[in-house]
Amino acid sequence: MQEWQDEKLISENLADVRNDGKGGTARNLLIGLFILIIMLSLTWHMIFKDYSIKEMKAILLQADWRWLLGGFTLMLIHQCCIALSIIRVMNYIAPTLQVKFKMAFNTSFIGFFFNNITPSSSGGQPMQMYYLKKLSIPMSYTSVVFIALAIFYNLSMLFYCACVSFFRSGYLQENLGYVSYLLPLGYLLYIVTTTFLLLLFFNPKIIVAALRFVLGMLMRKKLIKNPRNLVRKLLHFSKRYIASSLSFNKNWRLLLELMALHLVQMAAYTAVPFFACMALRAGNTQNCWQLLEDSFSMQAVLNIAASLVPSPGAVGLTEGGFLQLFGNIVPDKQLIPALLLTRVINLYVFLLIAAVITTICFIRVDFKLNAANLNKLDQE
Repeated sequence: MQEWQDEKLISENLADVRNDGKGGTARNLLIGLFILIIMLSLTWHMIFKDYSIKEMKAILLQADWRWLLGGFTLMLIHQCCIALSIIRVMNYIAPTLQVKFKMAFNTSFIGFFFNNITPSSSGGQPMQMYYLKKLSIPMSYTSVVFIALAIFYNLSMLFYCACVSFFRSGYLQENLGYVSYLLPLGYLLYIVTTTFLLLLFFNPKIIVAALRFVLGMLMRKKLIKNPRNLVRKLLHFSKRYIASSLSFNKNWRLLLELMALHLVQMAAYTAVPFFACMALRAGNTQNCWQLLEDSFSMQAVLNIAASLVPSPGAVGLTEGGFLQLFGNIVPDKQLIPALLLTRVINLYVFLLIAAVITTICFIRVDFKLNAANLNKLDQE
């Protein structure tokens, strides 16, 4: 409990810096939403210009609801795997907290929402940590959790794409088109970022050194109050972070469990286009297994290639890449409907759900904090 209070004091000492940050956070959120809307509008105009709203509505209504339900179930599995990963890691490094599924599930949707409205999916994890901090879970714990989750997310994505590149190299050479120029760059980006995260994970002292550097810079610019007190609190934070990270990264059984969860999570997401095609009865083959193999292969490649564009939700390159990669899988007349249905399943609907969950979560936690503060004032 004392350590949690220490982190609270750190936040209070940085109040002057964060006053500007709060306005910046809201401003960045609005900018992210604006960029997402603009990108979606441009994408829809370029890709769906030959389709009226009535025609697109008819496409969705004609889809087989059973396969649609299967696609949404896959996305739900995707989010549940994230929640289970959060629970598994948090309850290992901080067993006294006893993180429940509901909290972890809400946190996974908060991450989904902010990942898809910020460039390069940069806002998800900071906002997840911010939300959990409001629930009195120290950032020294959550930073370990989300660094680990980012590592395994990248590794699972690289794993599936590498398997496709190795076992279906001939098929890819025939069908990648211009995406073949983006794929090596996508590999490079994920290998570099994953290597950096692994260094932070297995050598947590790097983050501590970075925090001390930032603290020193803030002290030189006189942006913080009570620097000695803050240094003392930072030392407590550093000790707990290092202890949690070192304890976690030596537990190979837990690491394997997380890898398995992320492989399931990524497989669920990557299989969504197959369910969209089946819902539309689309595909150049009557063999369902062949359609699953081809669509899964192309989506695994698209997961890596689309990351090169730092747009919210990877909007733009994802849609363009889909049309290129799935052109030989889906007939021309059904290609754009298959794209529309895929994005409805893996982005649009769940983004709306995530927006509602995120709003409710932050309203509730702020209400509880305000009520607690009022009780304290009444007692005084």
